[in-house]
Amino acid sequence: MDREPFTLHDVSTFPIVRLRAEEARPPGYATAWCQEMDRLLASEKPFVLVYPGRRDDELHDDRVARGLWLKRNKEVLAGRCRALIVVEPDSDRRRALEAAFPGLVRAFGTPQVACATDQDAVSLARQALGAEGRTEPGGRSDAGGNRRLDIRERVEDRADDRPGGLCRP
Repeated sequence: MDREPFTLHDVSTFPIVRLRAEEARPPGYATAWCQEMDRLLASEKPFVLVYPGRRDDELHDDRVARGLWLKRNKEVLAGRCRALIVVEPDSDRRRALEAAFPGLVRAFGTPQVACATDQDAVSLARQALGAEGRTEPGGRSDAGGNRRLDIRERVEDRADDRPGGLCRP
């Protein structure tokens, strides 16, 4: 993965790709976001996106531009992006995200989950990336016929593994 053209996404640990802190996303960033997402898709390799929880409202124009990109690229994104994982330490915000995810998954085709820590996100990302080719229950086929991890089921399976759960409030 060519790391030079990426300013919004940190691809240094590709296939785990992180959106940089909000300070790196100034108003009007959607054009750069779309270009970087195009580059990720062009790699033709599976990846997982890890995003920090949002602390402020995204500008309307940026949200619209990103939404249009996501709709235009729904099928190819669903074929490459194994999961979108949001790291949100606040349990109330995590619950709100979890309530919104089913509609977002229907709209954009990519499994989504929220968890409390980056460590949890990396663990889930590795599970999602390692699920390709598996035929275990909870997997599903992508457009290319590859089995994919149902990240939501995996999170629920591991929710009680340790105090506070993996991605539970």
